[in-house]
Amino acid sequence: DVPSSASAGPAAFAAKEKLLKLCSHFQAAGGSSTSAQEECQLLSDRKEKQVAHASEEVARCCRVIAILEGKLPEGEARSWRAVLDRTLAALKAESNSSPAQLSLEELAKEEASAAQETSKQRAGLFARLKTHKPRDARLAELLG
Repeated sequence: DVPSSASAGPAAFAAKEKLLKLCSHFQAAGGSSTSAQEECQLLSDRKEKQVAHASEEVARCCRVIAILEGKLPEGEARSWRAVLDRTLAALKAESNSSPAQLSLEELAKEEASAAQETSKQRAGLFARLKTHKPRDARLAELLG
């Protein structure tokens, strides 16, 4: 169909080329979808799973932060927290998009929620962390 598109003029050819580029993801992963709508739904589902996984990871990390802040000596906790706060401030300053701002707000809410939890509420996480060894030698030394 390329010759007929080309003979229809450069504008028609460019439009079909643009459409091909937009749809180039269609079955790129070797999926079994039979329509563009089904493929878009599969992509949407995959992205939702990625977002859910990332949210779970953020929730876990916030709880680890809360645990570390409770276990580290006061001076070390403040020093460590200052680095995290500077990183968050830099992210806030450079992200103009509303999804990025929303993500930072969700992080703040999750961190506040984690700070309010009791050790009993974090029991499952404690069990998983017992076998974890910090990579940072100084942190491993502080935690014992």
